[in-house]
Amino acid sequence: MKLARVLALAFLGFIMTVVASYGEIIYTKDGNQIQGKITEITEDTIWIEIAEGDMTEYIGVDKINVEKILNDNGSEYDYS
Repeated sequence: MKLARVLALAFLGFIMTVVASYGEIIYTKDGNQIQGKITEITEDTIWIEIAEGDMTEYIGVDKINVEKILNDNGSEYDYS
């Protein structure tokens, strides 16, 4: 019974890691890549949530500096 409980907890941990890593990859015109979850798109800025461990950071990227955005499945994100 304990083995089943340990395996179930390990599986839940794996699922939570996969869910936490979900997001988009933003390619900037200067060659940088930013991986995170887009939380808001305003007229001129794309806001991205970046989570590392217990810390969460929100950054804004000017749309004019973005070359492209890819979803986690490889398709191109339409942010217009």
